[in-house]
Amino acid sequence: MKIKPKVLICIDWYYPSYKAGGPIQSIKNFVLAMQHHLEIYVFTSNCDFDSVNLNCTPINQWTTGIANEQVYYCSNDVYAKSLLKGIITTVNPSVIYINSMFSVKYAINPLFAASSINYTGSIILAPRGMLQLGALQFKKLKKVIFLKALQLTKITSNIHFQATDAQEVDDIKKNIKYYKNITQLTNFAITPAQYITPIVKDVGTLKLIFISRIVPKKNLLSLLQVLKQLQVAGSITLSIYGDVGDALYWQQCKQLMLLMPHNIVVTYYGAINNNDVAATIVQHHLFVLPTLGENFGHAIFEAFANARPVLISTHTPWRNLPQLQAGWDVNITTTQPMHNVITTMLTMHQSAYNTLCQGSLKVASTYSNNAHLQLEYLTLFN
Repeated sequence: MKIKPKVLICIDWYYPSYKAGGPIQSIKNFVLAMQHHLEIYVFTSNCDFDSVNLNCTPINQWTTGIANEQVYYCSNDVYAKSLLKGIITTVNPSVIYINSMFSVKYAINPLFAASSINYTGSIILAPRGMLQLGALQFKKLKKVIFLKALQLTKITSNIHFQATDAQEVDDIKKNIKYYKNITQLTNFAITPAQYITPIVKDVGTLKLIFISRIVPKKNLLSLLQVLKQLQVAGSITLSIYGDVGDALYWQQCKQLMLLMPHNIVVTYYGAINNNDVAATIVQHHLFVLPTLGENFGHAIFEAFANARPVLISTHTPWRNLPQLQAGWDVNITTTQPMHNVITTMLTMHQSAYNTLCQGSLKVASTYSNNAHLQLEYLTLFN
């Protein structure tokens, strides 16, 4: 029997957490896809993004996860570098897989813990979009100091970086002076729907949905500004789902929500569990995310996978959407492009809309048909 490589994943939040969005989904999909090829251990927090405890799981001990992976949900009161050193020594992984760039507990400490015990295996670090220009502009001074410190210690010299697209390769090269190698390898994604869930698209009616954390990077405020300025006949609704990550920014959003024209209704529903995303998306006509930067965008892919077109910025890997008849990727330096798309969608009739749904599902199906992805991950982790 062939021995599976052991992988120790370090990540701030893991399933059943969901409020931190993309990274959780990336690792959940990785575990589901690679469970038969790797022996997987996950070291993570026992809290969700909002620091609320995950009461449904045993803590501070190994427990079996959704795909026979072993998960250690660590509470803050017992977290210590000595604990991490012990876990690395006991598990003895061939690969430590770090899924963050700036996390002290689940990125920096694992690096120093591995170094202090002379760990001889491989370390793979996935920045998860945290080195994008759109991400670095928030808490900029703290991140600049941190990156300078990395250069001084040269602790990244033996790290193999994983980038999910060509832009992230450039971001790593620009911000990390010392590294062992960079591999461009995209994320595993959910399986697309087998059929299109129908929705009525009447001329003059439009149902929009926004799913993401409410922070400046996701740029909800820009979408609300567009809606506030719209002077159109018809009915538009916007459903907002996501955890509030920036209270001051959310206050700005709520102020704009109160100033909408009479025919535009905006409703906030709070954070959404991953299990409910598909059923919620298909109740809407258009997924909107004018983000300042995504290295993948799992919520965007969820829309494609459920046959719904998207309106997104040009700062994601999903490009040339009009040619694919799957939606729009637009310049967000001004509000006019978003304004034009929403107006177009409002006046769209059923047959034209059905074409967009078909194109969206095709984008997801084409991506998911990448049969080489498992092999590429096995190559990286070996």
